[in-house]
Amino acid sequence: MRRSDHNEQRDLRRVLWDPHGVSKLACELASLAARELTRTDGPVRGRDFLLGVRRALRRGVTPQEVPSLVSEIVDSSLHLNHPRFLAQQVAAPIPLAVLVESVVAALNQSIAAWDMSPAGTPIDRDLADRLKRLFGYPKAAEASMVPGGSFATLTALLAARGALGPEAWNKGSTHRSHHRRANPILRQSRGRHPRAGQ
Repeated sequence: MRRSDHNEQRDLRRVLWDPHGVSKLACELASLAARELTRTDGPVRGRDFLLGVRRALRRGVTPQEVPSLVSEIVDSSLHLNHPRFLAQQVAAPIPLAVLVESVVAALNQSIAAWDMSPAGTPIDRDLADRLKRLFGYPKAAEASMVPGGSFATLTALLAARGALGPEAWNKGSTHRSHHRRANPILRQSRGRHPRAGQ
Protein backbone atom coordinates (compact mmCIF):
# COMPACT_ATOMS: atom_id res chain seq x y z
CA MET A 1 0.00 0.00 0.00
CA ARG A 2 1.33 3.42 -0.92
CA ARG A 3 1.93 5.93 1.88
CA SER A 4 -0.62 8.35 0.35
CA ASP A 5 -3.30 5.59 0.27
CA HIS A 6 -2.60 4.79 3.92
CA ASN A 7 -2.87 8.48 4.86
CA GLU A 8 -6.16 8.83 2.93
CA GLN A 9 -7.62 5.82 4.73
CA ARG A 10 -6.52 7.16 8.12
CA ASP A 11 -8.02 10.58 7.31
CA LEU A 12 -11.28 8.95 6.18
CA ARG A 13 -11.48 6.90 9.40
CA ARG A 14 -10.87 10.04 11.45
CA VAL A 15 -13.66 11.89 9.60
CA LEU A 16 -16.15 9.00 9.74
CA TRP A 17 -15.73 8.39 13.49
CA ASP A 18 -15.08 11.94 14.67
CA PRO A 19 -17.69 12.57 17.44
CA HIS A 20 -18.29 16.20 16.44
CA GLY A 21 -18.51 15.34 12.72
CA VAL A 22 -20.85 12.40 13.35
CA SER A 23 -23.14 14.58 15.49
CA LYS A 24 -23.22 17.28 12.80
CA LEU A 25 -24.00 14.75 10.05
CA ALA A 26 -26.69 13.13 12.22
CA CYS A 27 -28.43 16.49 12.74
CA GLU A 28 -28.29 17.33 9.03
CA LEU A 29 -29.59 13.90 7.94
CA ALA A 30 -32.31 13.92 10.62
CA SER A 31 -33.39 17.34 9.32
CA LEU A 32 -33.66 15.90 5.79
CA ALA A 33 -35.71 12.97 7.11
CA ALA A 34 -38.02 15.31 9.03
CA ARG A 35 -38.47 17.50 5.95
CA GLU A 36 -39.44 14.45 3.91
CA LEU A 37 -41.76 13.04 6.58
CA THR A 38 -43.66 16.34 6.80
CA ARG A 39 -43.61 17.32 3.10
CA THR A 40 -46.82 19.05 2.00
CA ASP A 41 -45.83 20.96 -1.14
CA GLY A 42 -44.21 20.43 -4.52
CA PRO A 43 -44.80 17.48 -6.83
CA VAL A 44 -45.23 13.90 -5.60
CA ARG A 45 -42.43 13.02 -8.01
CA GLY A 46 -40.42 15.61 -9.88
CA ARG A 47 -40.58 15.75 -13.65
CA ASP A 48 -36.81 15.39 -14.08
CA PHE A 49 -36.28 12.81 -11.33
CA LEU A 50 -34.12 10.50 -13.48
CA LEU A 51 -31.75 13.30 -14.49
CA GLY A 52 -31.40 14.29 -10.83
CA VAL A 53 -30.50 10.76 -9.75
CA ARG A 54 -27.99 10.30 -12.58
CA ARG A 55 -26.37 13.63 -11.74
CA ALA A 56 -26.11 12.65 -8.07
CA LEU A 57 -24.59 9.25 -8.92
CA ARG A 58 -21.85 10.79 -11.06
CA ARG A 59 -20.84 13.23 -8.37
CA GLY A 60 -17.85 12.52 -6.15
CA VAL A 61 -18.58 13.07 -2.50
CA THR A 62 -16.71 13.46 0.78
CA PRO A 63 -18.32 12.42 4.09
CA GLN A 64 -19.11 16.09 4.83
CA GLU A 65 -20.97 16.37 1.49
CA VAL A 66 -23.22 13.34 2.13
CA PRO A 67 -26.19 15.47 3.34
CA SER A 68 -26.05 17.48 0.10
CA LEU A 69 -25.97 14.27 -1.97
CA VAL A 70 -28.81 12.74 0.07
CA SER A 71 -30.82 15.93 -0.42
CA GLU A 72 -30.43 15.61 -4.21
CA ILE A 73 -31.57 11.98 -4.05
CA VAL A 74 -34.54 12.90 -1.82
CA ASP A 75 -35.58 15.61 -4.29
CA SER A 76 -35.48 13.03 -7.12
CA SER A 77 -37.51 10.45 -5.20
CA LEU A 78 -41.19 9.56 -4.92
CA HIS A 79 -42.56 11.40 -1.88
CA LEU A 80 -44.78 8.90 -0.06
CA ASN A 81 -45.72 11.31 2.74
CA HIS A 82 -46.96 13.94 0.30
CA PRO A 83 -50.70 14.54 0.87
CA ARG A 84 -51.40 13.94 -2.86
CA PHE A 85 -49.61 10.56 -2.96
CA LEU A 86 -52.00 7.64 -3.51
CA ALA A 87 -50.45 4.42 -2.19
CA GLN A 88 -49.81 1.96 -4.99
CA GLN A 89 -47.79 -0.81 -3.34
CA VAL A 90 -46.28 0.90 -0.34
CA ALA A 91 -47.77 3.21 2.25
CA ALA A 92 -46.25 6.35 3.69
CA PRO A 93 -43.85 5.54 6.53
CA ILE A 94 -44.84 6.34 10.10
CA PRO A 95 -42.59 9.25 11.19
CA LEU A 96 -41.82 7.83 14.65
CA ALA A 97 -40.86 4.46 13.14
CA VAL A 98 -38.49 6.13 10.67
CA LEU A 99 -36.76 8.14 13.37
CA VAL A 100 -36.41 5.14 15.70
CA GLU A 101 -35.01 3.12 12.78
CA SER A 102 -31.96 5.38 12.64
CA VAL A 103 -31.18 4.41 16.25
CA VAL A 104 -31.81 0.73 15.46
CA ALA A 105 -29.38 1.01 12.52
CA ALA A 106 -26.80 2.70 14.77
CA LEU A 107 -27.05 -0.19 17.26
CA ASN A 108 -26.68 -2.74 14.41
CA GLN A 109 -27.76 -5.67 16.60
CA SER A 110 -28.34 -9.20 15.33
CA ILE A 111 -31.22 -11.03 16.97
CA ALA A 112 -29.81 -14.37 15.83
CA ALA A 113 -28.32 -14.91 19.31
CA TRP A 114 -29.01 -13.44 22.75
CA ASP A 115 -25.41 -12.40 23.37
CA MET A 116 -25.36 -10.41 20.11
CA SER A 117 -28.54 -8.51 20.97
CA PRO A 118 -29.28 -8.44 24.70
CA ALA A 119 -32.17 -5.96 24.24
CA GLY A 120 -33.31 -6.71 20.67
CA THR A 121 -33.85 -10.44 21.14
CA PRO A 122 -36.27 -10.08 24.09
CA ILE A 123 -38.09 -7.34 22.15
CA ASP A 124 -38.39 -9.69 19.15
CA ARG A 125 -39.72 -12.49 21.38
CA ASP A 126 -42.19 -10.15 23.11
CA LEU A 127 -43.50 -8.86 19.77
CA ALA A 128 -43.86 -12.43 18.49
CA ASP A 129 -45.88 -13.34 21.62
CA ARG A 130 -48.14 -10.30 21.15
CA LEU A 131 -48.77 -11.18 17.49
CA LYS A 132 -49.53 -14.81 18.38
CA ARG A 133 -52.14 -13.66 20.89
CA LEU A 134 -53.58 -11.11 18.45
CA PHE A 135 -54.01 -13.66 15.65
CA GLY A 136 -55.02 -16.59 17.87
CA TYR A 137 -51.96 -18.78 17.46
CA PRO A 138 -51.12 -21.24 20.25
CA LYS A 139 -48.57 -20.18 22.85
CA ALA A 140 -46.15 -22.88 21.60
CA ALA A 141 -46.16 -21.45 18.03
CA GLU A 142 -42.89 -19.97 16.80
CA ALA A 143 -42.37 -16.70 14.96
CA SER A 144 -39.54 -14.71 13.48
CA MET A 145 -39.51 -11.08 12.38
CA VAL A 146 -38.08 -10.54 8.90
CA PRO A 147 -37.50 -7.32 6.92
CA GLY A 148 -39.92 -7.80 4.04
CA GLY A 149 -42.28 -9.86 1.92
CA SER A 150 -39.68 -11.73 -0.16
CA PHE A 151 -37.71 -12.65 2.94
CA ALA A 152 -40.93 -13.81 4.63
CA THR A 153 -41.90 -15.96 1.63
CA LEU A 154 -38.51 -17.68 1.48
CA THR A 155 -38.54 -18.21 5.25
CA ALA A 156 -42.04 -19.74 5.02
CA LEU A 157 -40.89 -22.07 2.20
CA LEU A 158 -37.94 -23.24 4.31
CA ALA A 159 -40.19 -23.77 7.34
CA ALA A 160 -42.70 -25.74 5.25
CA ARG A 161 -39.94 -27.90 3.78
CA GLY A 162 -38.57 -28.51 7.26
CA ALA A 163 -42.03 -29.50 8.58
CA LEU A 164 -43.02 -31.70 5.64
CA GLY A 165 -39.65 -33.31 5.04
CA PRO A 166 -37.26 -32.94 7.98
CA GLU A 167 -34.79 -35.29 6.29
CA ALA A 168 -34.35 -32.72 3.49
CA TRP A 169 -31.92 -30.72 5.65
CA ASN A 170 -29.43 -33.59 5.58
CA LYS A 171 -30.36 -35.55 2.44
CA GLY A 172 -31.87 -32.96 0.12
CA SER A 173 -35.39 -32.98 -1.29
CA THR A 174 -36.74 -36.17 -2.85
CA HIS A 175 -39.33 -36.11 -5.60
CA ARG A 176 -41.92 -38.71 -4.56
CA SER A 177 -42.63 -40.10 -8.02
CA HIS A 178 -39.03 -40.64 -9.06
CA HIS A 179 -37.33 -41.23 -5.69
CA ARG A 180 -34.41 -39.06 -6.64
CA ARG A 181 -32.99 -35.83 -5.33
CA ALA A 182 -34.58 -32.77 -6.84
CA ASN A 183 -34.76 -29.09 -6.15
CA PRO A 184 -38.06 -27.69 -4.86
CA ILE A 185 -40.34 -26.57 -7.68
CA LEU A 186 -42.08 -23.20 -7.54
CA ARG A 187 -44.89 -22.39 -9.95
CA GLN A 188 -46.22 -18.99 -10.88
CA SER A 189 -49.24 -18.11 -12.97
CA ARG A 190 -48.38 -16.60 -16.33
CA GLY A 191 -48.55 -12.80 -16.40
CA ARG A 192 -48.68 -12.32 -12.63
CA HIS A 193 -45.50 -10.24 -12.41
CA PRO A 194 -44.86 -8.41 -15.71
CA ARG A 195 -41.39 -7.12 -16.46
CA ALA A 196 -40.70 -3.42 -16.03
CA GLY A 197 -41.91 -1.44 -19.00
CA GLN A 198 -44.76 -3.81 -19.94
